[in-house]
Amino acid sequence: MALRDKPMVAATALIILVILVSAMAPWIAPYRQDDMDVSAMLTPPGPRHLLGTDNFGRDVLSRIIYGARISVLVGVLSTLGATVLGVAWGTVAGYFGGWIDELSSRFLDIMFAFPYIVLAMALVALIGPGTTNVVLVIAIIRVPMFARLTRGSLLSIKQNDYVVAARALGNRDHRIMVRHLLPNLVGPVLVLSTLTMATAINTEAALSFLGLGVTPPQSSWGTVLADGRNYIWQAPWISTFAGVAISLTVLGFNLLGDGLRDLLDPRLQREMGKST
Repeated sequence: MALRDKPMVAATALIILVILVSAMAPWIAPYRQDDMDVSAMLTPPGPRHLLGTDNFGRDVLSRIIYGARISVLVGVLSTLGATVLGVAWGTVAGYFGGWIDELSSRFLDIMFAFPYIVLAMALVALIGPGTTNVVLVIAIIRVPMFARLTRGSLLSIKQNDYVVAARALGNRDHRIMVRHLLPNLVGPVLVLSTLTMATAINTEAALSFLGLGVTPPQSSWGTVLADGRNYIWQAPWISTFAGVAISLTVLGFNLLGDGLRDLLDPRLQREMGKST
């Protein structure tokens, strides 16, 4: 089934390529990310610099390769943090219900009332820029998505007979949640995690572009994009290639998430089976 989904296969291959490039950046980048060549400033793409250079004479290809490390790292860590915190939050609220669920729902409503990029900018302005802070901010603004997904799923799952039977047999709440409830959330959480990776990479790029994200000497795709904004007509390759890297990676995670959703949804599989 998964191998028949060509967009999903292509997306998986693209994501693996990005991860490998980010992991092997010191060995495959033609130059170091901060190497400057004043004699080659704003040089267009050519044999010496395949993607050209920026206003400091730095190789754009090397900066994009090194930038992949930060962008992917921010995406992975922030998604992992949001997943753990959101699933724990949603599990407690959905399982126990009552005033806990009511209070949780109202707090989530407040967080959802703010556009995520505006909330991210406000939090970064509050705690300061930097890679660690960007990871923390993105994780915080994505926690409500996982909490609401987990809560909604548990409200129906906890009514199943096997959960009622486990409770009647005297199993403790934490044992029921870990052994009987959380395994049923793997599919939806995995899909949302994949889609959140795309959002996290986009958010990091936006914050870095605005000067609120990754700080020098580190570089990410967002900082490369920002470097080229003042030279968009004189040297369009700087922002163009960074934008292409962001777009392709985000597209890859979105296609992978859509493919996983189709693969892990039994109802959709049955409908597809009937149609064929």
